[in-house]
Amino acid sequence: MGLILSLIQFLNLILTSFAIAIGIKFLSRLKENKILLIIPILSLIQILFSEVLKLANRRYFNVSNDSVILTNTYICLEYFMLIQFFWKIKTSRKEKFLILISLPIAIVSLLFSNKLNFRQNLISIDTFLLLEGPIIIILALYFLVHRIKNKNLTNYIQEPNFIAAIGIFLSFLILWPTNIIQKFILIDPGTFVSFLFISNSISYLIFFSFLSYSFYATKK
Repeated sequence: MGLILSLIQFLNLILTSFAIAIGIKFLSRLKENKILLIIPILSLIQILFSEVLKLANRRYFNVSNDSVILTNTYICLEYFMLIQFFWKIKTSRKEKFLILISLPIAIVSLLFSNKLNFRQNLISIDTFLLLEGPIIIILALYFLVHRIKNKNLTNYIQEPNFIAAIGIFLSFLILWPTNIIQKFILIDPGTFVSFLFISNSISYLIFFSFLSYSFYATKK
């Protein structure tokens, strides 16, 4: 199992780096999906810092708490990058309304989470995790359905925003239930830590795969 986990982590690192490389290569041609390039960059930084913390002297670092802070910070920044992406590609007033109301809801949930857990972590996102997934899934699904109904769009696999939205949708279909199980259902998540890590990693493998192709398709 340890070998499998290491392999998945390595694949994540390679695919994250690949998405960054493709995005940078076609940066001048990227449009609305340009904001999404920040996500794999943040992910790479988070992975590298987490590994540095593991190697650091525990006398100077609380590895567990620091890793949690890094991960939670990444999740929050990722959410607001995705919201900005959907705002740029909004297709109707309904979608604009959903995006506008999602921001105060997310901010309030973050404040509420930290009020309940201010003694445990610098950044706590328990309540936020309950809401983040449904918001992103609904926005992605709404955009995809609207684009499919658009008869002017004939080649979906060449539409960068459509490709990126598919990746986001599929990724969060896996990621959100995994986070909920880990945070709110399992009493002892350590028992299933390998399964949860694999599920989480697969969701990002899917996301960054579609994101890489989204960057590549922009050049056409």
